[in-house]
Amino acid sequence: MSYITRFALQLAVALGVLEILCRFGLGHKPTLRFDPRYDRLPAANQPVVEALEGFSRGRTNELGNLDSRMPSPLPPHAILAMGDSLTEARQVRQAERWTDRLSQLTGRRVYNTGHTGWSPVNALEYLQAEKQHFVAEHVVLQVSGNDIDDLVAEKRPHVVVTDGELAIKLPKRKKAGFAAKINQVKEIVSKSALGGNVITAGLTVLGGGNEGGGGNAQACSSPSAFHAMAAAWLLGKIRAEHNQTVVVYFPVLDYYGGCYDKCATAGDLFRSAASVTGLPFIDATNAMCVRFWQTRQPLNGFWNSMPGTGHLNSDGHAVVAQLLADYFASGKAAP
Repeated sequence: MSYITRFALQLAVALGVLEILCRFGLGHKPTLRFDPRYDRLPAANQPVVEALEGFSRGRTNELGNLDSRMPSPLPPHAILAMGDSLTEARQVRQAERWTDRLSQLTGRRVYNTGHTGWSPVNALEYLQAEKQHFVAEHVVLQVSGNDIDDLVAEKRPHVVVTDGELAIKLPKRKKAGFAAKINQVKEIVSKSALGGNVITAGLTVLGGGNEGGGGNAQACSSPSAFHAMAAAWLLGKIRAEHNQTVVVYFPVLDYYGGCYDKCATAGDLFRSAASVTGLPFIDATNAMCVRFWQTRQPLNGFWNSMPGTGHLNSDGHAVVAQLLADYFASGKAAP
């Protein structure tokens, strides 16, 4: 056996071992599919390992959501949870997510359809597209400060004015020419846990791997008049699809400056939009700060992230779940 052949075999074995270690140790981002009705969502029935903040394992269901299979019809009194990464919550064990905790507290099955990077725009499109498969008694729509920018971001599904009317525009996902070839290479590399983690590490070093920050590390823009109009229009459309919807707002807390919401203007905007459209609005800010003052432990952050930043940890999910359980127990959510 020649030196080159031995070297190639050793390299193949080494890469294989690294691939296995990355896939089951460092984690691997699930493959995304793009649906023309509501944009991106993970592919169906694939394992999901998360280790960027907290460690967890899971598997997507037949729709691509990080949850168990959704029967059709859904069981009586089911709750459908919609939101972004704060709802999908890959950073904690599934039993610790606010959706699963809410199910334990209320005795009602809560289905998690949250997805990283989604906004109320995606939630509306998803609800319209998939509602024939499930009809929940109640919908919980999670919003947060970064949703303000997402409402109008051209790289995401966003609200536009067309012929004097508000409408939703989905970005073009298909590339042509050289850009298409680059996407093909990225798709091949992304199927490898080793390749995906190398790319993520490289982007992080270059400052481009965090997409503007996530969880509690994000920046907040000042809402404009168009943001307010778009938010009210979206919540109105969501209520038209399901009139038993409650909006829950997750703050972006600065724990070290006195525990205040850095995106308070966004919270006010969503509160106003919910009021105009007649939807109940639950603000988690006070409950989270009360817990922080009691324990002096931030409700965001993990062992490998800056305390007080990043996504909700187990304690944060517990507070949100109890807040929503109290709401449903109060009778205000009666159909």
